[in-house]
Amino acid sequence: VDSTHNPFLRFPVATIGVMVVACVLSLFFSSVEVDSEMDDLLSGDQRNQESYEAARKILGETVPIVVSLDCGQVYSPSGIQLISRLTHALGTVSGATSTYTNVYSGLTNTYTMTNVNSLVTATLPVRKGFSLEWQNILPPNLDDQGLKELRRWSQEHPFARNILVSEDGKHTMIQANYIRPLDTPEEQARFQADISGALEPFRKEGHSARAIGLPLIEHEIRTSINEDIRRFVPVALVVLLVVLIVTFWSAPRLVAYVLANQIMGIVLLPTLYQLTGLHLNIFTILLFPLLSGVHLAMLTHVATAFQRAWLE
Repeated sequence: VDSTHNPFLRFPVATIGVMVVACVLSLFFSSVEVDSEMDDLLSGDQRNQESYEAARKILGETVPIVVSLDCGQVYSPSGIQLISRLTHALGTVSGATSTYTNVYSGLTNTYTMTNVNSLVTATLPVRKGFSLEWQNILPPNLDDQGLKELRRWSQEHPFARNILVSEDGKHTMIQANYIRPLDTPEEQARFQADISGALEPFRKEGHSARAIGLPLIEHEIRTSINEDIRRFVPVALVVLLVVLIVTFWSAPRLVAYVLANQIMGIVLLPTLYQLTGLHLNIFTILLFPLLSGVHLAMLTHVATAFQRAWLE
């Protein structure tokens, strides 16, 4: 190769300095954020994506969360008390209440409603004369007759069968609707911490309480990817170092050359993503190991050819 036309050979110190400066700038000014929004997760399934968009338009700013609670026996005084306690705990999370103002005959009335629905808050229509009246399905007395009537309605009525309570009578579902901003990863992390904080006392008592919701799923996926990256990159570098030492044991400078270039390539990848405008999600992040592997294969090929030429 004509060194007069190769800047890396003509100005080796300068080019290395430029690369080091670029790596430092990449560490300080670039960031890798993996998007785990439902739009990206459902991008390959057009039918489910359309259903999700239709549901999002209906819900608006409301974020539904469903909690599965293992009560042991739902239809017992202790089970009803457990459901009532968890319903109240979910209602204390920020965003669970809605305030309505009604002006009638010059009087302003303000109502505050907690948007948590469970077996202890469910109502049913009861005919009263020529109209219907909504009454709580929970009987005033939790005796054998009252619990039997509650079981009959919640497990046999077509509007509630296998929805509020499972068929075996050991699990119940609690739905909570929250109105709070959950667009950023930080807001979703705080929301997940609030929900976990509300469920943790019941988990410590030995009850199984699991929350399901789109913001929680997005946060869990994002957290899992970040944790996997933190575990994978150091282990991959150690394995790479061992392989390079075994391959180029007679030329330690080549080991340093390949390892340094590979680290610089990994550090510069976030900047490359930002410059190209590539949107990172759980699918496109797979390009990271692919590009790193191609770069490593090229470096290994160059180093092997140099070692062979040096020995000859």
